[in-house]
Amino acid sequence: MKRNGEFEPTSRVTVKDVARVAGVSLGTVSRVINGADVGAEYIQRVNDAIQQTGYRPNLLAGTLARKKKPLRTYHAGNGTDQIGYFTNGLGNMDQDEAQLHFLIGVERKVTASGRHLLCSVFKQDLETGKLPMVIQEQKVDGAVLKLGYDEPGMRLAADIAKVMPVVLVEALAEDAFASSVLNDSYSDIRKLIQHLRELGHTRIGFFHVKDVGGPPPHRLLEERLEAFLSIQRRNGVSNEESMLYISERDWNKQSLDDVSAQVIQQLKSRGSQAPTAIMCASDIHAVSLCQAAEKAGLKIPDHLSITGQGDMRRQEPRAAFLTTTTEPALEIGTTAAEVLLNQLENPEKPVQQIRIAGKLVIRGSTSKPRSGEL
Repeated sequence: MKRNGEFEPTSRVTVKDVARVAGVSLGTVSRVINGADVGAEYIQRVNDAIQQTGYRPNLLAGTLARKKKPLRTYHAGNGTDQIGYFTNGLGNMDQDEAQLHFLIGVERKVTASGRHLLCSVFKQDLETGKLPMVIQEQKVDGAVLKLGYDEPGMRLAADIAKVMPVVLVEALAEDAFASSVLNDSYSDIRKLIQHLRELGHTRIGFFHVKDVGGPPPHRLLEERLEAFLSIQRRNGVSNEESMLYISERDWNKQSLDDVSAQVIQQLKSRGSQAPTAIMCASDIHAVSLCQAAEKAGLKIPDHLSITGQGDMRRQEPRAAFLTTTTEPALEIGTTAAEVLLNQLENPEKPVQQIRIAGKLVIRGSTSKPRSGEL
């Protein structure tokens, strides 16, 4: 901090203090410390800030932590040779294939760069809103963050981004405080609509549930609805003409199956004007809708084609029947790590938003449209 124009050191001066005084990024400070050529102006500014703050790089500790591995000629970040993968929960990786593939993708890229991966769950830190100790003590050079799309996750991600370079996975930094790598919802929805249209469907609906009194809506599910409406408009179908089945559910009183049963009754009441195909916001929604349809005496796909999204067959075995799109988790994890490593090498590089499309998987829940009423 400064007082009367002078820097007043706290109990521990960090790279962050040097970067703030010099008016440069953390990566630029580390590049200067490690002897990289970043230009005379930046070198002078960082050296002046180091002298002003009294910062002393702990190169001996860094070398011991790496078991006396020789220091690189050039290494950005805090000089730890470690990259963080920090998440809001790992879950059951035997079932959650996407979570496992996110981690594998990051680990492969980080290991290939000669660095080590430090993985941690920030569940308690999300609740308290405090910076985790691994961040406060700068144990990593940068981090891939999968902390969720809700307000606590985005707030913690923004705070971490003030300390070190970060890349967000499956979340979008609305004010561009960090790069993001996430699923291309628009592309996935376009593939599903194209598949249904090629089968002959023209009356295509969309099923989504908005929870009241429960956890905040997942932004990815909202994006899929927005993509559906956008593509349908391009196909000449207005928002008013789109067959939307957007239901509000009391989280504490209604199950997803309750809502699905109501939607099926709405479909049947429309007779010959009912959709011949329904796209669902996720595989979980699609499985529930399939079950409700079968209980109502409908056969899938003879009476109604249904598609999911996310290919969650390992989490939900009944989803193995669904036509769906995959979640490119391995590619997202690999790309996120690559973006972070490039950012460490080029600290002044602007933030990016990278979308990666999944693959269309055609299974048994879709066929040519029925003729007649439901």
